[in-house]
This record gives sequence, structure tokens and C-alpha cells, in this order.
Amino acid sequence: LLLYIAPIVFFIYFSTELINTMYDGRLFERFLNMGSDKGSGRLNIYSSLLEAILNSSVLHLFLGIGKESIVQATGGYSAHNEWLEVVARWGVIGLLLYIWILKHIFSRVRMMVRLKYHYAPIFAMAIAIFITLSMTTHLVIYPYIFTILVSVWGYLAGDFEKKHRY
Repeated sequence: LLLYIAPIVFFIYFSTELINTMYDGRLFERFLNMGSDKGSGRLNIYSSLLEAILNSSVLHLFLGIGKESIVQATGGYSAHNEWLEVVARWGVIGLLLYIWILKHIFSRVRMMVRLKYHYAPIFAMAIAIFITLSMTTHLVIYPYIFTILVSVWGYLAGDFEKKHRY
């Protein structure tokens, strides 16, 4: 048991130290200050953008207020939250499409788990990363990480189809 736990603890400790070093030792300080700085200003951005969305016309509520209105409402920033960004840019229609895509991805992982696909945990981990990051950043707008996650989903979905459909 120790042979299994020790490498995990070792990895977590040293990867945390590496990331903290990359942030000049201020990574944990940022987490500790979230209450006083309102999430690095994110709470102010969220409330300003929500106000802009709710005060928009019915047409804009369904079709979105667009990128420039987001920048204007947030004082020069993006939403810093994928869900708010989607609603603001593309409205309720865009949000419904976004949810439909995620529903399809969730149904795929359920099928993988049900059929005991060996790589289902990796597929699920990519979903967890996506959901977690989408709360504080914008994956679809700046698709660096999103491209990697979609590549993982695509490769594993193709492998799954090949192994379980033929």
C-alpha cells in the first residue's frame, strides 16, 4: 500500500511546489486573499456582467450582447467564467447549445463506464478539468487547454467506438 501512496504524495507535493515557484511563492497567498480581493476582482466582474445581461433587451437575452458589450460591462475584461461568457456572447440559444454538447459528452462517459471501457476514467478526468476550469476562466474563447481536452475526448471516443461497435 505504501508503494502506491508514496508516489502520489510525492507527485502532489513536488508539483505543488513547482507551481508555487512559478508564481514566485505567491500561489497560496492568492488563495488566502480570495475573501478580501473578491477572487482577484472576479466577483465584481461577474456582478457587472450579470447586470448587463439582465438589463438587456429580450432579443439580446436570447442572442447575446456580444463581445464588445462584455468588455464594456466588465471595465475592459472578459467574463472570467465560461458560463457567463457563453450567455453574454451568444445568449440563451448559445447556452442551450453549450449544454447540449456537454450533455452529449456526459452521456458518452456514462456509456464508457457502463461498458467498462478501460480509459473511461481519463475521459471523465478531462470532463472534471473542463468543468473546474470553466468556473474561473474561458476555455472556448481562448482554446489552448480546450484543444487538448477535446483532443483527449475525440481520441478516446474514437477508440471506444472502434472497440465497442465492431
